[in-house]
Amino acid sequence: MDDFIKKFARKYLNMEIRRFNVMNSPFALIKQLLENHKVDLLVDVGGFVGTYGAEAREMGYKGEIISFEPIKASFEKLKANADKDPKWICHNMGFGIKNEELTINIAGNFASSSLLGMHKNHTDLAPDTAYQATETIQIKRLDEVITPEIAQQYKSIYLKIDVQGYELNVLAGASAVLPYINVIQAEISFVPLYEQGPLYNEVISKLDELGFELFTILPELKDPKNGRLMQGEGIFIKKQKH
Repeated sequence: MDDFIKKFARKYLNMEIRRFNVMNSPFALIKQLLENHKVDLLVDVGGFVGTYGAEAREMGYKGEIISFEPIKASFEKLKANADKDPKWICHNMGFGIKNEELTINIAGNFASSSLLGMHKNHTDLAPDTAYQATETIQIKRLDEVITPEIAQQYKSIYLKIDVQGYELNVLAGASAVLPYINVIQAEISFVPLYEQGPLYNEVISKLDELGFELFTILPELKDPKNGRLMQGEGIFIKKQKH
């Protein structure tokens, strides 16, 4: 890429222009993971309004997508997006250790909604995410919805978990289906963002125990005051048997 263009963008547009490859772009990296692992089922836990599924399609992913979103308002938008795609289905539910009804806290931006209390670190960083309401949602075990019988119909499964501090609970309810999953993408926090939510080392340690090794970390949320990384996306690959 022409150095003049890159310098012009930095100086006058306050923008960084980079090549679309695995060294510079999280999207390019996920695209390559989907292709290299020959993924034919993307399980999108915490689908929100369908952002991740839509991005997967933009990356050229042509396999099946199953998205799960527990909040009704977000689910309706997710469904509107998924209904346009014959290989994308969605369900109005969340996941945890057991089948139950729980109360979720609805954030001002909806995306930061969580079953856990929000830590001061989070509201200090983004005041507009403060909780505004609550809603009763359905929680199930992941391995009772995506059962081993369903999972074994696919060659390769990619599990994405975006549940705002509830990651370990989702994994605890997925034990029977984990042997069929090749790649896991999960949020990891480097500072407390949700009350009683796990930090990065706990999530990495648990996934290592479950047979998945950390492949890379994609930066997600930084403190604008000093650039400190607050939250990222951990990509974990199933360990190879030797």
